[in-house]
Amino acid sequence: MARWLWTVLVALSLQLWAQQEQYRQPQEEDEAYKQREYAFNPLQAEQEFRVGEFYYRKGSWKAAVGRYEEAVKWNPRFAEAWWKLALAYEKLAGEQAQAEASRKYLEAARQALEKFLELNPKGKQASEALRRLERLKSEHR
Repeated sequence: MARWLWTVLVALSLQLWAQQEQYRQPQEEDEAYKQREYAFNPLQAEQEFRVGEFYYRKGSWKAAVGRYEEAVKWNPRFAEAWWKLALAYEKLAGEQAQAEASRKYLEAARQALEKFLELNPKGKQASEALRRLERLKSEHR
């Protein structure tokens, strides 16, 4: 009797699973796969920045880059986030063994520095940003 009941339960669960799969949305329509839309949100940007700072101090450059990138997507005029993004990209490039990956990160750092200088040309880190930008441009040649 128990074996029969077990067989019926397994058959019913397989049938339910098959029905769910039949009505499941395609991957591109699934919420988890949708492209995230960013609107100006300085509070979210600040939160992402603070988490990026945690990872930066910890030495987790890749995680820091991800959070700083999120911060500048939520607030594209967040100059400090662009500055720290550039620094994190430089650190990430320094620990890469492959030259191609290193060049990619250095190029991203250069772009972040240019954006920082565009937003904050007379800030306290502007002179250091200019020096770093010149160094990156000379290394890239």
